[in-house]
Amino acid sequence: MLPVLRARHLWAIVAAAALLAIAILDGAQTARADSIQSPDSEGLTGQHTSLALDANGFPVVSYMGPGFDLKVMHCNDPRCAGGDESITLPDTVGNVGFDTSLVLDASGFPVIAYHRGDTGELKVMHCNDQYCAGDDESITAPDTGRRGSEPSLALDASGFPVIAYHRGDTGELKVMTATTRTAPATTRASPLPTPPATSAGTPRWRSMLRAFPSSATTTRATAT
Repeated sequence: MLPVLRARHLWAIVAAAALLAIAILDGAQTARADSIQSPDSEGLTGQHTSLALDANGFPVVSYMGPGFDLKVMHCNDPRCAGGDESITLPDTVGNVGFDTSLVLDASGFPVIAYHRGDTGELKVMHCNDQYCAGDDESITAPDTGRRGSEPSLALDASGFPVIAYHRGDTGELKVMTATTRTAPATTRASPLPTPPATSAGTPRWRSMLRAFPSSATTTRATAT
């Protein structure tokens, strides 16, 4: 009888340990609950998003805002919480902001490929700071006409943009490999002394006109 009792005690200990492990795992899962925030709720916004994480693990997001504008949000924490993220509108000329594709260069500055809906052209923006602020980013249109939708952007080992996209008028796949960087015309010190922020959902910087810097790109390869 004694060995049987010992076996029962052993199984009871094993069962109790298993229940304790399950409880610990449940607690850990609860502690790691997903964070879901709404850092920008101004109008109909948040379509055509693309995201990258900066060196601190803070999200940088490109997307379409109200009025078909291109918007860039740079969060100041990993969860984009607090309602005080940097939100800028670096391009508002035409129906821009479609199909954004964002990467960060070696300095942490956003490089964005996107589609201008009213003209159909491919556009590339290279910001000269972490927030795409100041209304002086480099904006180029390396392929014009109905041929710039759904771009996907990467930077090669030299920092040159490589973009795959769809040509709408012929239905073909296009790949553009630039021969130089789309360097910003003027580079600011990084980071900015005071990050831009929003107040009550209204962007602090709202660019209404965009000047295309003549020195933005020295050489550009054109897709054929």
